[in-house]
Amino acid sequence: MVEYWTSRFCQLIIFCLFVIGNIHALNGVYDLDLKMPGKMPSKDEEYICYGIKVEQPGYITEFIPIAEVSRVHHMIVFGAMINDNAPGSSLGVPSAKILYAWARNAPALKMPNGVGVPISGRSTVNYLILQMHYNLKFIGSVLDYSGVTMKVTSNHPTYVAGVYILYADGSVSIPPKISEFPMNISCAVEEDVIIHPFAYRTHAHSLGRIITGYKYRDNKWTLIGKGNPQWPQWFYPVKDKITITKGDTIAAQCIFDSTSRGNTTQIGAHGMDEMCNFYMYYFVELKHLDVLEDFSACGSSADESLFSEYPADANKPLPPNPVFEKQAKMVAERFGPELIADWLQSLDVAIGQISGIAIDGDDNVLIFHRGPRIWDEQSFDLNNMFLQQDKGPIRNDTVLVISPAGKLLKRWGGGFTEELILGKRFIPGGNLESFCKPAAVAVSKDGLVFVADGYCNSRVMKFSYDGKFLQAIDLYTIEGHRNTLDYMQVVHSLAINDEKQELLVTDRENSRLVIFKFNGTFSGFIREKHMRGALYGVTYCPKMNVFYVINNQLSRETVAPVEIRVFAFESESYRLLYSFKPDNFDFKNTHSIACSLNCSNIYISHGLPNTVLKFNIHAVSSPIHVERNVDNANLLMESRNELSLFDSHTFYTTVILCMVAAIILAMAVAAIMVGCRVLNRRQGSTNRDKSNHPLLKNSKWRQGFQPLSTEDIDAVDYTSDDSDDREDLLYSSSQMRKTSDL
Repeated sequence: MVEYWTSRFCQLIIFCLFVIGNIHALNGVYDLDLKMPGKMPSKDEEYICYGIKVEQPGYITEFIPIAEVSRVHHMIVFGAMINDNAPGSSLGVPSAKILYAWARNAPALKMPNGVGVPISGRSTVNYLILQMHYNLKFIGSVLDYSGVTMKVTSNHPTYVAGVYILYADGSVSIPPKISEFPMNISCAVEEDVIIHPFAYRTHAHSLGRIITGYKYRDNKWTLIGKGNPQWPQWFYPVKDKITITKGDTIAAQCIFDSTSRGNTTQIGAHGMDEMCNFYMYYFVELKHLDVLEDFSACGSSADESLFSEYPADANKPLPPNPVFEKQAKMVAERFGPELIADWLQSLDVAIGQISGIAIDGDDNVLIFHRGPRIWDEQSFDLNNMFLQQDKGPIRNDTVLVISPAGKLLKRWGGGFTEELILGKRFIPGGNLESFCKPAAVAVSKDGLVFVADGYCNSRVMKFSYDGKFLQAIDLYTIEGHRNTLDYMQVVHSLAINDEKQELLVTDRENSRLVIFKFNGTFSGFIREKHMRGALYGVTYCPKMNVFYVINNQLSRETVAPVEIRVFAFESESYRLLYSFKPDNFDFKNTHSIACSLNCSNIYISHGLPNTVLKFNIHAVSSPIHVERNVDNANLLMESRNELSLFDSHTFYTTVILCMVAAIILAMAVAAIMVGCRVLNRRQGSTNRDKSNHPLLKNSKWRQGFQPLSTEDIDAVDYTSDDSDDREDLLYSSSQMRKTSDL
């Protein structure tokens, strides 16, 4: 009996440890992407919308923008109750409200601990809608995938958050040649709850100079936030702890400088129009979730007598901030790739089949080609033995060094002498001393040499700079992942991210990128539904923290042809940013890719014709978001920590305490049972039938947790014209909540 309960007690402890070790999975945190599915604006300043249906109730805890000012003027995430059947009009449906807004390279927005933005479930947000205001029409065939990634939890937070926007409607305008023109908005608070503002955002166009928001009560003005709309338009933290209650008035003022304009400027959707928006992110207790539906917008004209007492500090500009001003500067140049068709026109060299291209430290292009030698189906037999050994090595110069302007600087490779030999000449193999049709080489800053091996092996070989073998990196020998990760089919191209100590590998025929650490640790796959076909080449540009991938057709003839494009990814999040292809050249036989040191030029090798294509990427800039001021970075997360009574930390604590209590209870039960058993033995009662014990009869207690099921999110795609910019014209007069002017 003692042995039996000891065994069961050990099983219970193992079960509890399993649950504790998987608390993160039980916590229900996941990413929800709301991104453009490859859109291309057809005109300047076009508005395009895309929406998804929210199938699973949850709470958004962070908004992570995937956008860049060279392509996107601003974007807004709306929550809507229903999806309108009319394309483009979904932003005007009842209960549509702003959940997040971004402009001018603003960074991510993270909710304070214990706060979440409700979606689905009890909220009226059944659809998430992304409104994208594009900047200028792109150059060439560019598809944009900008958007927002949302961190979502299924756990109930202590507080729920919403956005309250004060905006100027189209009834007001800005006269010309005025250095300080104010535009005022105010509304009374009618909700009988305690409202906690924790972040604010300002939005205007080029004439906006200062935007402020205040709480007013009993002749006292309390600053909520003050912003320069020419800076990155993120949600800045509310520095002081403020509460808003019924009877308060919320007021906002925008100061415009129209001295550069000769005509009246209207409030409207386009860049030459203006906007006056003050966003206030706030939270209330979870039990007051319904307040989020009513307390959302104020578009009323202000009581000008009230603004006669508006604080004088509101007109004082914020101190200059060169970092913010540089990061937020709008781009006047069109974004996109320009194919430089004649850049090799003066090159008087016959280029053979191109095996690879690279960039040297002087930004020159190195072309590695086969000269007159052709690799075709007659080159190798079924055992991967080279059939043209009698021809010897290629005697032509196989390396060409080309300047960015297309001038041949030097050539070499013909008649070279051997300085280092890796592998065995003409002997393919899969052991640690052999290669089998290696495809690429990459060298890290600290001298590690990685060889893509290759067409018939499924690995990357790592060497020291002097040729000492260090490691074979693959998928099928990773401990704990055998038979689950499969293996790489044609390891074709390599790129190195020295800062992250990462190796990017194109797993060509599996249509994926594989990421390893320099030490061989597997980090993950990158599969992208928009990037289909075989992945031939990858290159990384450290300056912009972007890597580019070129695809081609799969070798399998049964697979339908795919569109060949260059795909740009942000390196921190591995999110797809955009893709492009040339308008005036037919991509057919793309092979390898390289990027200039400043990331503005992309080079792609092409077969038949054998050439290297050069693309000049106009208005290219880094997707890395503006660096936060240290104080701002911490204020938003720390400003309300004392209110964060539950959230994930409490969830962990609760579960752990429950597990500890369960263990103590189990120990007590075991002690009682053992004691009873000993007592019974002393009394001579030793023949009880143990098969009738209730724990032995019920087998379900040993089944453990079953995996949670998830459902796919249905996407709804609709496009709007640019007549309705709902950032300032969100609510029609019939939908506006009536407010009183004070």
